[in-house]
Amino acid sequence: MRAVEIKGKIYVLPRNARNLLIIEDKRIRKIEFRFEISQAGAFYGCWYSEKYIFLFPMRYPFLIRFDIETEKVQYIDGIRQFNVRNTNGEWRVGGTCAYENELLFASPEDSQFLLMDMDTLESRMLSSNAKSNLGTQGIVPDGDDLWLLPLNGMVITRWNPKTGEVREYSDLPQDFKSVQWPYELECGERPFGNVAVSKENGEERIVISPSWGNMYLTLDRESGKLTEWEIPLAFTNRGKNGYFTASGLGGFVIAIPQRGKSGCRIWYAPERRLYDININTKEYKEVEIVFDYEELEEHQSGFLKETEWMQYCLNEDAFNSLKDLLDGNITGKPFDRERQIKAFSKVNANTDGTCGEEIHRFAKEKLMQK
Repeated sequence: MRAVEIKGKIYVLPRNARNLLIIEDKRIRKIEFRFEISQAGAFYGCWYSEKYIFLFPMRYPFLIRFDIETEKVQYIDGIRQFNVRNTNGEWRVGGTCAYENELLFASPEDSQFLLMDMDTLESRMLSSNAKSNLGTQGIVPDGDDLWLLPLNGMVITRWNPKTGEVREYSDLPQDFKSVQWPYELECGERPFGNVAVSKENGEERIVISPSWGNMYLTLDRESGKLTEWEIPLAFTNRGKNGYFTASGLGGFVIAIPQRGKSGCRIWYAPERRLYDININTKEYKEVEIVFDYEELEEHQSGFLKETEWMQYCLNEDAFNSLKDLLDGNITGKPFDRERQIKAFSKVNANTDGTCGEEIHRFAKEKLMQK
C-alpha cells in the first residue's frame, strides 16, 4: 500500500499481502499476520503515528493494530462488518479519519459512525442524524467539525460530534453532475472527493474537489451557496490519455500539516500530473515526478509469477503493451509454454484443450442419471 518512516525504520504496509515489512540498516524483517483469506484486497487504507500502525480491512476480517514499540499485533473484530458492506452486489467502504485519540469509521449506507479509542480499543456508536446522509465516502476534519462527503446523494454535511450540530449544503450549480466513468452514466453517487480549507489572514476559503463530479466547487459557509471554483490549470474532463482509464479528474492531496492553509497539492488523474497550488491566489507549479527507467525495467516480471494469485501472467503496462505481446517484444521473462502449463495446472485440472468436451460429457452424464 505504502511505505512510511517512523523512528528511523521504514514500514512497508500491505494492501494484498498478509504481512508487514520492517526495513532497518538495509535489512528486511517480516511481521506475519494470521492467515485468514486467500484473495487479494486484504486492506484498503491505513493510519499511523509514532505509537501505532492501523490497517483498515477490506477482505481481511479484522482491523489490525501494530504497536511500534513492542511490535505486538492485535486483531480487532467488528470494524469491517460495520465499515465495509455489500450493497446491491457492490462492495462499498465508508470513510475513515482520526478524531482526537479515536479512529472514526463511517457506515457506507446510513448516518451511523463507529469511534474507537486507539489506546484502549474501546468503541462507541454515534449518529450524525443528518437527514440526507445515506452513507459517507470521505471524512475531512476541520477543528472540532467534520466534513462528510456522501457515497449516495449530492449533499455535503458539516457535523460536530461533540455538540451534535449539523448543517447540510446542497445548493449546487445547475451544471454540476456526477458521472460514472467509463460508462458516462449520470448518477447521484460519489460526487465529491476532498475538502481544502484555508483560514489564513483572517479569511476563510473552502474548496471541494470532485470524485465523480465534473467540477471543483467553492462553498460560502454562511450562505450555504456552492459555486464553481475555476481551476487555473489546463484541465479537461478526462484528458487525452484514455488507454489507462482514470475514474475521475483527480483531486486535492492534503497532508496533515497543510490543513487550514492555502497551500496544498492537486493530482490530475487523466494525465498523471501533480501540482503545488495556492487555493487563495491560484498560483501553481507542477511537481516533477521522476523514475529511474533502468531500475523499473529491471523489476519487470514479464511472463513470470507475480503473486501467489497470479502464478503466470503478463499485465499490460508502460513496458509491455498489447502490441508488444503480439510482436513478441517482451520486457522481463519471455513466454515459456511448459512453465505456463505447469502454472495453469495448479488452478485448472485440464490444460490439453479438451476442457469443453469434458464439461459437456460430465453434464450429459448427470442429466441422463435423472
